[in-house]
Amino acid sequence: MRSRARWYGVSLCFIVAACPPATVQQAAAPAVDSAAVRAGVAELWQRWTAADIAGDSVALFDVITDSARVDYRGFPPILGRDAWKAFVAAALKQVDITAAEIHPELTVPISNDLAYQVGGYNETVIMGKITSPVQGRYAAALTRGADNRWRAAYLMVFADTTITPQ
Repeated sequence: MRSRARWYGVSLCFIVAACPPATVQQAAAPAVDSAAVRAGVAELWQRWTAADIAGDSVALFDVITDSARVDYRGFPPILGRDAWKAFVAAALKQVDITAAEIHPELTVPISNDLAYQVGGYNETVIMGKITSPVQGRYAAALTRGADNRWRAAYLMVFADTTITPQ
């Protein structure tokens, strides 16, 4: 009995020794370049505010992804770029934005292509003959596309001030 157990033990050692070592090949995720993510997101907001002030609908169409969702308090959800185009076109017919600033409060780089951000914004809006300041808050999921440009994939906007319609 003892010799049989030894034989099994020695056989097991030979079998294990004959097996090639297991290699676990996991691709290491690239390190997140937080500074580059923040710079890319800041460039997105610069494009956005410049387009807002200029009333540049084409540039405003390009600040969100094709499948983006925008939840703006007081409006139905805006789903996708086509709905965004319709929203922007209607908005630009009703208001003129003469000043716009976006103030990020917290940016969380998830990867080199995804960041979450919360912050606030200020705009000066002319509706008819009335000029009004608008302040609000936002939460966003921002992604970097194949063209290396950052866009909003999800945006939730809460205006804290409202414009009284005439």
